[in-house]
Amino acid sequence: MSLNSCLDQFLQYLEGERRYSPHTVAAYSLDLAQLLQFGEDAGYWDCEAQLAPEFFSRPRFRHWLASMEGLERTSIARKLTAARTFFRYLCRQGFLTTNPLRGMTTPKVGRSLPEYLSGEEAAGLIEAPSSATPLGLRDRAILELLYGAGLRVGELVSLKLADFEAETSMLRVQGKGRKERIVPIGTYAKRAVGEYLERAYDRLGGTEWLFVNCRGGKLSARAVEQMVQKYAGLVLPGRKVTPHTLRHSFATHLLERGADLRSVQEMLGHSSLSTTQIYTHVRTAKLLAVYNSAHPRAK
Repeated sequence: MSLNSCLDQFLQYLEGERRYSPHTVAAYSLDLAQLLQFGEDAGYWDCEAQLAPEFFSRPRFRHWLASMEGLERTSIARKLTAARTFFRYLCRQGFLTTNPLRGMTTPKVGRSLPEYLSGEEAAGLIEAPSSATPLGLRDRAILELLYGAGLRVGELVSLKLADFEAETSMLRVQGKGRKERIVPIGTYAKRAVGEYLERAYDRLGGTEWLFVNCRGGKLSARAVEQMVQKYAGLVLPGRKVTPHTLRHSFATHLLERGADLRSVQEMLGHSSLSTTQIYTHVRTAKLLAVYNSAHPRAK
């Protein structure tokens, strides 16, 4: 089998068996296509020829890493992760006996603290849409859920009517890897979604998806991003606010008010607790700022 054929098979495996999102599969496809093209241009392998172990050696991959000089460390780390996953797959399928990338170190990537809104800023943003129009009611419900349930924008636009359980105040969410989780929703979000469904949904021509566009079709993630930016421009001028900002605000405010890390991890749909722990840094940074400004012997 050729390298190109192996790559096609690997991408099908990610999408079909591993259930990676289309966005992740597309990122892997781009990074690995660039790797294969690099090796072909360097004369290391022929992507259409039969796959052979002698194509791959440590010096060749070090050359590939060196060729990425000038890229952000996050980009290099992402490409190396894609390559590692691909070659592990080739080994499991029996195309290779050893992984040429085993033991190669990933560049250390500093984790920046997530941007988040204060409680007052979040409330101002959520209350910006007008309740006098169907789209305003929809937008208010969307903002309430992004902040009140900590949803990713892809999760939000994939919600169906049946996923909203008003009686139990719960939301059924399809997360990354199509893993399902149940997320509680508060009174404000429940009321906003209820009003949207009662007063706007039929007028917008909705049939299956919870949030629809003005033609009754499934709302796109890009449309939600633009909507959030529109209202942020009105009430928070100069601030860069995205749907993920509201997700960060959801997690940060829960932890600030005493929620335990495991519960927040479950609500966010993080597979690893270490991913959720970045929000403890936000809380620690805030505590330190309070201490430095208030304690007489802090400085």
